[in-house]
Amino acid sequence: MSKPFLEVFPKLNIRDEKLKGMFEETAVEKICCSSDHTRFKVVVSSSHLIHKKYVYAMEELLEQQVFTDPGTKVYIAERYSLSALYTPEQLMREYFDSLAAEFGHDSPVAGTYFAGAKMDYSVPGTVTVTLEDCCFTRDMAENMREALERVFTGRCGIPTKFEIRFEKRGRERKQILDWHPNAQTPGAEMRKAAGAEDEKVNSAVRDRAAETAGSAHPVKTVLTGTGAPSEGNSGIGFRIIRTVYTAGTSMKTRQMCAFPRSSGKSAR
Repeated sequence: MSKPFLEVFPKLNIRDEKLKGMFEETAVEKICCSSDHTRFKVVVSSSHLIHKKYVYAMEELLEQQVFTDPGTKVYIAERYSLSALYTPEQLMREYFDSLAAEFGHDSPVAGTYFAGAKMDYSVPGTVTVTLEDCCFTRDMAENMREALERVFTGRCGIPTKFEIRFEKRGRERKQILDWHPNAQTPGAEMRKAAGAEDEKVNSAVRDRAAETAGSAHPVKTVLTGTGAPSEGNSGIGFRIIRTVYTAGTSMKTRQMCAFPRSSGKSAR
């Protein structure tokens, strides 16, 4: 039998009124734990959608105030009872930002590509997601499709099929080197930090050039730009380089595709 969330955790001190309001009409269906009592799963039900950022915030509060043993992790699993009037298109439009945050929580790169995806709803009951065509999106496409179907059908109760497509976009592929996932850092400070990192890269380039000076195939690394956010944009900064291989009088450029490792989790 379910009980209201705030009755199950009556001593929980929630200072954020918006966060508290999100869970006031949420019920706890059950609480499960692992055999060593270090992993707790709180299954909740709600008639309204809750942005994933509030779910993560509540998980942290539960770890800090309720399940306080060192090393304990809490995971909230949402189950929504939405109106029958919801369609896949309406759900995607209302839940899109939350999905992007969820993918970004597990992999910043996956979250970025999903946030830039195009949606098509021309086939009833099916959502076609078009991603930028690159090695990373092709590698993650099937996991993303399965995760989206679990969320829509299992979590939200709106049976939906997903198709993933790709399109070429007119911009140079770049290597993402150093991520700074601190959304609170102002753009000016991030650009200053990126500038400091430029010198580190240039130093490494000079060292590498010295090492390959006598090689038949010397290596030259060229800085092509800095992707720090602009003023007012609290995005993630990154550094960009490309590697140019010289062989005799010809030059071959390889755009490297390397991304931060995902945590291995997909959207819940």
